[in-house]
Amino acid sequence: MPMAQAIELELLDFRTSKLDGGTMRLYEGALPATFTATPTGLLLAEVVLPTPSHNAATWNTGGFARATLSGVWQDAAANAGGTFGCFTVTDSLGTIVQRGPCGIATGAVPGQLIVSAATVAQGAPFNITGYTLEHDPLV
Repeated sequence: MPMAQAIELELLDFRTSKLDGGTMRLYEGALPATFTATPTGLLLAEVVLPTPSHNAATWNTGGFARATLSGVWQDAAANAGGTFGCFTVTDSLGTIVQRGPCGIATGAVPGQLIVSAATVAQGAPFNITGYTLEHDPLV
């Protein structure tokens, strides 16, 4: 494996390790304008992430590092009912380290959270069925 690929894999593994034991919060509405701002939409659900949160990074045939979710990501009872719009992930210290849009399609854009349904009822369980992080090669 070329050194550049090994570095990319290490960088992505380091990035995903920051999500271990963190919390994912899913909201109605769009992402706020700034990275550190909390979404203003209704908080629909909270998921405590497993450790490890992602499988080890692998080199994708498209020429970049990719890490997929590890373990079961689910909320046994949603905080409120509504339509998923966006999410944030905080590390175990509460710092936002990742955010993005929610979707229900497979093969979605990197960083998009894939949920089992577009909407959730208050108190209902739901699963996160896909979340892939990618790291573009160093230039």
